[in-house]
Order: sequence, then C-alpha cells, then structure tokens
Amino acid sequence: HLEQEIPVVQPSQAYEQVPQLFWNCGDSCPRRFLYAGGGDLERPLAGRAAAYADIEGDGDLDILVTQVGAAPILLRNDQKTGHRWLRVRLEQDNPNRAAIGATVRLETGDISQEQSIMPSRGYQSQVMPAAVFGLGTDLEPAEVVVTWPDDTESRHPVTGLNREMIIRRGPVGQ
Repeated sequence: HLEQEIPVVQPSQAYEQVPQLFWNCGDSCPRRFLYAGGGDLERPLAGRAAAYADIEGDGDLDILVTQVGAAPILLRNDQKTGHRWLRVRLEQDNPNRAAIGATVRLETGDISQEQSIMPSRGYQSQVMPAAVFGLGTDLEPAEVVVTWPDDTESRHPVTGLNREMIIRRGPVGQ
C-alpha cells in the first residue's frame, strides 16, 4: 500500500502486503493462472518495483523486488524441469545498440513465439533487453526472425539450445 497509516483509516488494509506471483499454466489447467506463492513470497513487504532477469544464466527468469526502507529481495527461480530454452540478445551499430523496439519471433514448426525488446516493463524498474523463450521438451526451433526497430526483417537459424544467441547487425544499408 502507499500509505503507512492505512490500517488507521481502513482496518482491513495493511501497509506491507504479501506479494503475489501467478503461473500461466496454459489451456491444460482448469484455471489458466495459478497462484505460485510460498517461501519468501509469504512475507509481507512494502514493495515498489519488480524486475526480472536470468541472474545465473541458466535459462530461467529470476525476480528482484525493491522495497521501501528495506533491502531488495532476489527471488531465484531454481526449478529443475529439464526444459529447454533460448535467450536472444540483439546488437546493432547505431545509437539504439540494444535494438529496443525490435520484435523477436521464434519459429518452431507450426508454433511461433514472439517477444518485444522493451526493457521498461513497470514502475521504477527495468528488465534485461533480451527475449527469453521457454521451449519445454518437445519444441525444436528452426529459426529466429527479427523485425528491427526500422522495420527491416532478418532470419537466423537456431544452432543450439540452452544458451544465449547474440544476433548482431552492422550499419543499415551495408
């Protein structure tokens, strides 16, 4: 909550609140979004921002939560599912070096996943400027299609999984 004295005005409310994390389990679950709390997520806090990144470089996204008047909390995602992944980072030779505004699409046979390179995702936080794709155990991606910020498109074969794929683009027109 924003007001420290909120319990005085509304006794049912608290300044520090339990964070909420939901898992999108898809169409195979009776409810698409399931509560994924537990551990550090059960402790009330005065959170103000959340950012995600692959801190350990293992393909799963970890979350950093900042608090008012307290140290940030790093919530590590240490699942051991054996699922495959691919992180795509873009680089280009112009002032927008991280290609912010680009779209990255992972083509996998009949399935396509798409993400935008847009590090501003929330209040007082920024996420890593890369696209991270979870592939499960069944998908074999064939190529990455990048629509760069200037709307040009490039295609790149996927040559390995469980790693970061860096796609570099030199000056436009060369």
